[in-house]
Amino acid sequence: MKIQYIAIWVKDLEQMKDFYCRYFSVAAGKKYIKPKKQFESYF
Repeated sequence: MKIQYIAIWVKDLEQMKDFYCRYFSVAAGKKYIKPKKQFESYF
């Protein structure tokens, strides 16, 4: 089995992105925004 990504719904996307980048030493990609669905994410 191979996990490619995990989605986590959060109240403050920017704060959680900063947390994961800092404490897991990862880099976030460009912010993805889908206005019709009011959806934003980072990969």
